[in-house]
Amino acid sequence: MGDIRRIPLFPLGTVLYPEMWLPLQIFEPRYKTLLADIGLAEGCFGVVLIRDGAEVGGAAEPHRVGTLTRITKAAPLPDQRIFIQTQGQQRFRVVSLNHDKPYLQGDVEMLDSPPPDPARVREPMARVERGYAAYIEAVRALGGQISEAPPTHPDPVAFSWLVASTLLVSPAVQQELLEIDAVDHRLAREAELLEEIVRGLRQRAERKAGGRPKNLPFSLN
Repeated sequence: MGDIRRIPLFPLGTVLYPEMWLPLQIFEPRYKTLLADIGLAEGCFGVVLIRDGAEVGGAAEPHRVGTLTRITKAAPLPDQRIFIQTQGQQRFRVVSLNHDKPYLQGDVEMLDSPPPDPARVREPMARVERGYAAYIEAVRALGGQISEAPPTHPDPVAFSWLVASTLLVSPAVQQELLEIDAVDHRLAREAELLEEIVRGLRQRAERKAGGRPKNLPFSLN
């Protein structure tokens, strides 16, 4: 186990990935206290997906892997709210929770991912790229509008986080991707998810065209 540090935690109903942007409107007194404690000028806190509980109001039980995020911009809003723009930095694992302050804190261990092996990431990156192209084609076949181009980045780690942030999957699956350490494994899982999404869209297109597939593994409504 590496060095342990205590950081403020912000439980949310969504997952933040490293390098991705997260805007927030702060209005609860406990989170205003958090901002006062860390400072609005590049202060850092941890974003964790809620396992049980709600974003607003009472206590929430978080998942144990989250992402450290840094404030890049802050501005006052009407009704005494505060807007902050943050950017994900590094993943961490919560070792223990602390309730000494109005907001949740965690003793956390920062997580380092193994450096990618170019030979191992080449094939899953290509699968993701093909899957994303098929996804765009399937959406358009249903008459949908999609303006985003497939995510591209020369760095496979950054590429994997870009893809993860665009996938239309449940928070539980978003968390699953966050917890995968090896980038080739994360890309392989993203390729599988894209194939599942495309298969569902194509089945939906068949239904729309009048051919209703039977025994589907999930609802397409």
